[in-house]
This record gives sequence, structure tokens and C-alpha cells, in this order.
Amino acid sequence: VNKLAEIRSLASLDLLRAMTTSEDESEEAKAAALKSIAVIGRYQQKVEAAGTVFRGLSAGSVLLVVALGLAITFGLMGVINMAHGEMMAVGAYTAAKITLGLAGLRLAFLPEAVSDQLFFALALSAAMAAAGLAGVLVGLPSLRLRGDYLAIVTLGFGEIIRSVIENMPALGQATGLSG
Repeated sequence: VNKLAEIRSLASLDLLRAMTTSEDESEEAKAAALKSIAVIGRYQQKVEAAGTVFRGLSAGSVLLVVALGLAITFGLMGVINMAHGEMMAVGAYTAAKITLGLAGLRLAFLPEAVSDQLFFALALSAAMAAAGLAGVLVGLPSLRLRGDYLAIVTLGFGEIIRSVIENMPALGQATGLSG
């Protein structure tokens, strides 16, 4: 029981909890199980806190890239683009679909972690390509537009993307993707 606390085995929590309520266990074993549960619980809180910080930094870095894109578009170029969020959605949905599609696959000649990283790099590259292609598709017809007219075209493109995402079964419709 003490060894489970030393290795911080999350998988053993159910067994340890069952030990604390069992009539067959001695009081010493129950006390040791309670102590192990407390040690594992503190470890689990630390892991969850680190995961929360990581997710926050990940989301913050994505939003920072979007903010830099907006700063370049609005600030330096003076162009009013109303479809930044939709471009981000095209890339995000592309990456999510590829990641979900490759979830159970492994490259046999590589360790699992390396295989997952390669799949992530593939999904990231495809997301950038899809968002870039969407940008080209909206940019080509509106190359000569400026000011309010460009804003109207990009706003219309944004509504088209939103409507496609909300109504396409392959993209989870209005509830989004799960997995």
C-alpha cells in the first residue's frame, strides 16, 4: 500500500478506496490506504494544475498569433478584414478532423510518442494549408476592394464558413466535434 503512494499510482485509487471500507482489512491497512489516497490525491491536484496551466498557455499562444495577424492586417496594412475568426476555424477544424482520424493509428517503426508528434505535425501543416487556401479563395475575388467593401466581402465569407460549420454533419453541426 505504501509503495502505491510512493509511485503515485492513479490506477490504484479504486482499490485503495475499497480497502478503506472493507471489513477484511486491518485498521493499520486502512490507515495506510487513507494515507496513500491522500498522497495520490495531492499528486493528482498538482498534475491537474499543471495541465490547466499548459492548456491556458496553449490557448493564449493561439490567440496571440491571431492578435498578431489582426495587428498586421489592421495596423500596418490598414485593411478591414472581418473573417479572422473564420480563418482560424477552418484551420482548427482541419487539424481536429485529421487528429481524430489518426487517433488510433501508430507508426510501427517509431515509438508511440514520436508517432503522435508526427501526426500532430501533419495536422498542423494541413491546418495552415487549409486556412491559407481559404484566405486565397476569399482574397482572389476581392483583390481590388478597399475599405468598407472589403469588410462586407470578408463578413459575408465569415457567415458562409459559420453556416457551413453549423450545418455540416461531418463537422459535428452546431454541437461541434467530440473526441
